[in-house]
Amino acid sequence: MLKYGLFKNHLTIDPDDYVAIPQDVESKTEEDILKEMVVPGGVTTTQAQAVFTARREAISKFLEQGYAVQTDYSELKPGIKGVFNSDEESFTNGKHTVAISSSSRKVLKNIANSIKVEKVSVIERSPIIMKFIDTATQRENEIITPGMVGELKGGYLKCDTADETQGVFIILPDNTALRCTNYLHNTASKLMFYIPNTLSANDEINIEVRNKLGGSTKANRIGKFAIDLTVTSI
Repeated sequence: MLKYGLFKNHLTIDPDDYVAIPQDVESKTEEDILKEMVVPGGVTTTQAQAVFTARREAISKFLEQGYAVQTDYSELKPGIKGVFNSDEESFTNGKHTVAISSSSRKVLKNIANSIKVEKVSVIERSPIIMKFIDTATQRENEIITPGMVGELKGGYLKCDTADETQGVFIILPDNTALRCTNYLHNTASKLMFYIPNTLSANDEINIEVRNKLGGSTKANRIGKFAIDLTVTSI
């Protein structure tokens, strides 16, 4: 059952527009999948792990060779990001990056159609991140450029930037959180901030907004962006 709450849509001018945001979505790991695959008297944990490993290595090998890979669930396709200033320019590490995009296949779309949903009451107003704009490239929900300005749009985003526990946090691949310290715009519907220049190109990162409601002394509310971003540079 997919639980969702309704929040005002701060990306439109219609005051009666609301958007559905999933609530309390738990994640299942590869370990959970393996446990689900194991059948008494049938597939063993060792066998399942061997299949997982072999499949992952085969997909990685094909992608490294420049192939697109189609599975039952998704199509993985390598591509190149970055601006080329002439037709004679070649790929340059740092300025250009190779990224792998993923698109859903028919079986996933069929599964999505079969998911049952349940509307739940939203008690606490947590930050809602609806969109990230990399202002250096004007690309949305895709890349993030170190040392440049990032823009978040959504709801309940305003932070007390003097409080070191609040603000925009970059979640690095090792799950450590890097706080952004300089802000150009700080309102409930929009945050503009300088992206730390210490990010490593090609890393996949996520963004969180942490704040308190009306100066409350309670623990920070945390809004996580639903989309991972790829670190790049101009």
